[in-house]
Amino acid sequence: MAVQVVLGKAEAEHLPLLSEKLPPNGWRNEATNDTPELAWRMPHQVSSHKLQQQLQAAQNRLNPFKNVRLEYEQRRAAQRLVAEVEEKVVLAEVDVDRAEEMISLMNSGPPTKDGLTQTQTALAAAEAHLAKALQLYEAKKEIGRAHV
Repeated sequence: MAVQVVLGKAEAEHLPLLSEKLPPNGWRNEATNDTPELAWRMPHQVSSHKLQQQLQAAQNRLNPFKNVRLEYEQRRAAQRLVAEVEEKVVLAEVDVDRAEEMISLMNSGPPTKDGLTQTQTALAAAEAHLAKALQLYEAKKEIGRAHV
């Protein structure tokens, strides 16, 4: 009974590899018990292993960049928060400067009830602006914690 071997395109491409790897004494190497099928499949396994290693190396190089977009967005959100809080703090600084001017005017001349009222009003406005800045900061900080 004759065995007919039908080769596919992939096997036909590797036929030279197969013939190079054939043992000199025929289809089976008695020392290693290798068959030609194993002989030509081995390079694919090695190639597959090498590709797997290359893939792993590429993934290891890309790991630091996986969260770049998320980190960028978080950084931008933090910058926006700082800008908003800074606006509120600047308003408070202006009110504190006003109160400081009123105090220096009161110290340079006779203190008046109107000067004292204006100083207290400026200080109250500064405290309100600082409270708003702190409240904004705390609210945004809590929102940021909820997203992380």
